[in-house]
Amino acid sequence: MKNLYVTLLLLIGMAASGCSGKLNEAPAEQEALKPSEPTAVALEEPVFQPFKARNGVAFTYLKLLPENYQADRAYPAMLVFPAMEQHSDKAKWLVKKLFAKSHNQDWIVIVVDAPKDGKYGWMNHPAHHALNDLMDKIKEEHSIEQDRFHFLGYEEGSRPAFSFAGMSRSYVQSLSFVGVKDWGNMDERGLKHAEGLQMPILVFANGSDESLLAKTRAIAEELKQRKANILLLVKQEDREDLGSLQAGGLLREASKVLLNHH
Repeated sequence: MKNLYVTLLLLIGMAASGCSGKLNEAPAEQEALKPSEPTAVALEEPVFQPFKARNGVAFTYLKLLPENYQADRAYPAMLVFPAMEQHSDKAKWLVKKLFAKSHNQDWIVIVVDAPKDGKYGWMNHPAHHALNDLMDKIKEEHSIEQDRFHFLGYEEGSRPAFSFAGMSRSYVQSLSFVGVKDWGNMDERGLKHAEGLQMPILVFANGSDESLLAKTRAIAEELKQRKANILLLVKQEDREDLGSLQAGGLLREASKVLLNHH
């Protein structure tokens, strides 16, 4: 992911001028209109559902409801990007690893796998509009706190999470990163774009990689000086298996910060 974050932050800058591309005038497909069946929190093999947006872009997603879900209650919603391009195995792995362990009391979790045939996966305007359609669908089916989503990007999935947080600000209330392996050469322009997001930014940092942790801390301090609302959570035991964030750990830690739980 060399220089990845330079590219994504430049995309945010371009988005600041407005996302003016029109949606294709294709008729709405039945898949986009039908209420989706919720998936139980604990599941052996995640089954992703198809979604086709009004502009014809198709992808799959998985919706997980909290334990003891109540239809008349408003819940925070976390939208998770496992990767930048379609990666079904990784999306299923992430669901089983971080979310499907019956430790979710608060969150509606939506894990999205990128469009298969779309150019550059998520990183194009048609896919961006399609994601907005999915979020509109979720808001029709459930009561969402503040009517906005908490975005979370895993590894290279942090790129669409970051870019869409800038392009769809009316849909997003916070931004979290897990497993980022390379921040790239974040320059002055990129730092200004990140500061302009004006939303909580939560970074789960791997404390076992001293070089990456030092770079992450430097970026966090720079953004704090620019009054960005960023918080670093260093997990010393986390490596490839994400040990400390399993069995509800990620949602528990995120809730303390993003939902003001103590």
